[in-house]
Amino acid sequence: MEADKLKELVLRALDTLKDLGLVVAAMTGWQGVDYNDLLSSLDVTPQRPYFLHREEKIHCFADPPHLLDTTRRTLMKCNVDSSTGLAEWAVVKKLFDISKRKREAICPKLAHQDFHSSFKPQLKRAIKVGAILACNFLVQ
Repeated sequence: MEADKLKELVLRALDTLKDLGLVVAAMTGWQGVDYNDLLSSLDVTPQRPYFLHREEKIHCFADPPHLLDTTRRTLMKCNVDSSTGLAEWAVVKKLFDISKRKREAICPKLAHQDFHSSFKPQLKRAIKVGAILACNFLVQ
């Protein structure tokens, strides 16, 4: 859907909710091109992650499942360098390979198909892997 049409629908929905007496403080989206175009048309930026509607701030967030999947896909495609070190998919895969040979698994929630499948993972499984990896990297 084009950003202008999506914007019109969102603003109309916000008007309806406000007219019903509800307060909308935030909205979330799916990280798709349409949603990103919508945010641009509402002048939402990383420095200003909200827009004003009828004198109310509406904060905009990407939905957590897609953020987790993006984390997984980013690690699969490229290394991520941070102040605490380098995160790379090869290390995650090696950790899994070592873990499966141990009596006590290092990564008990990860499965063979998360690393060695030729088919595209289902979104639910991909999100699970992203969550596990994000948690493991955040804890370090």
